[in-house]
Amino acid sequence: MRIDVKHGTHAVDTVSITIEAAGRLWLASRANDLERSTREQYRQHVELHIVSLIGATKLNKLTLPGVRNFQDRLREDGRSPELTCKVLTRLGSLVADAQERGAYYTQPGARPQASPQGDCAPQQADGRWRGYPTPGEIRALLNTSAGRWRAFVATAARGCACRSCAGWFGRT
Repeated sequence: MRIDVKHGTHAVDTVSITIEAAGRLWLASRANDLERSTREQYRQHVELHIVSLIGATKLNKLTLPGVRNFQDRLREDGRSPELTCKVLTRLGSLVADAQERGAYYTQPGARPQASPQGDCAPQQADGRWRGYPTPGEIRALLNTSAGRWRAFVATAARGCACRSCAGWFGRT
């Protein structure tokens, strides 16, 4: 503990707030900045997924292994990989917000990473961006589309800024 105090990374339990309290602060700070549906989605992520599982945990007790265990529990409880990623992103945002408010303090960079690489990585193992079609998939869609659907697919693909589409349409 003395070493942590010396390096400015020690956070006393009495100064730290719970994840639930941090979630309430984070949601309140976004009340006027977001669309109603987005606020509702954030509220559901915080209340149904974060607070229900780890809400009583003090922020200064949240560690990377703890975040990993939380991620595993979300998956075990049947949450999809996409929802798990979104919930972990919300957790990271509320932890960062609480730290900025002084609700607990750690040395910059010592904060637990709330989005461990893996499920939330933007790229697949083969280097493609997750969720975006390959140039071959776009060609197949265009070749099987007819009439107004072909125009719709071409417009959607042309407007895509992903690496696959950009390369296929000659943009870099």
